[in-house]
Amino acid sequence: MPKSKTPIFNEKAHTYTDPTDGFVYTSVTRWVGKFKEPFDERGTAERIAAREGIPVEMILDEWKEIRDNSCEFGTAVHKLLEVYHTEKKVINRTLAPILQKFKALKITFNKNTHFEKLVYNRKLGIAGMSDIISHNADGKTFDVFDFKTNKKLRYVSDYDDNLLEPLEHYPCCEYYSYAMQLSMYAYLYKNMSGLEPRRLKIFWYERENPDNYKDLNGAWKIVDIPYLEEDIKRCLQHEKQTVLA
Repeated sequence: MPKSKTPIFNEKAHTYTDPTDGFVYTSVTRWVGKFKEPFDERGTAERIAAREGIPVEMILDEWKEIRDNSCEFGTAVHKLLEVYHTEKKVINRTLAPILQKFKALKITFNKNTHFEKLVYNRKLGIAGMSDIISHNADGKTFDVFDFKTNKKLRYVSDYDDNLLEPLEHYPCCEYYSYAMQLSMYAYLYKNMSGLEPRRLKIFWYERENPDNYKDLNGAWKIVDIPYLEEDIKRCLQHEKQTVLA
């Protein structure tokens, strides 16, 4: 096998590919998704359609529109914050109020902060794009930060279900999904850099009217996230993958 190179990220397809041999990595998001019960979208839509007396396709189209709007909004906010902090430019005046509220938090990033940092490991076949990885002044540790704009940030499941084995001790909800996501970013970067993760945090913009993406009223919340290295290793062992140091 030829020596692997830094994967190329295809933003539209959300894929990471090794340019030397075309090897396709599993994205961190998709990897975390393996430990959730798959959502039977059509089956659920059919049950709702039968109950409400409306076409199945109408429900599926509505759900797609919601996903598309959420993705478009989240991408725009991420890009706004990234460009402002790297180039000191405001690229989207419509979303400027969200930027101003983030600036009001008075969070500063040092010169050793990397935005949109690609983290990966060929042995694991996993790659992802961390919003922010920032080296600390001690020269031994780093922090992982992530922007979130989703409608909810739940700590428990609305349906009283848990993640799948070996994470069945965690409820299936945004908080623990994000904890695994950021922990994998940290785990990959730890093995790339030789540094140790110190802090993991989410910056979540909680909108007052989450169903209306034109209504930007809301507030940023800072959420501490635990580093779940042992859970990451358990998941890799469960998949019979190599466990890194």
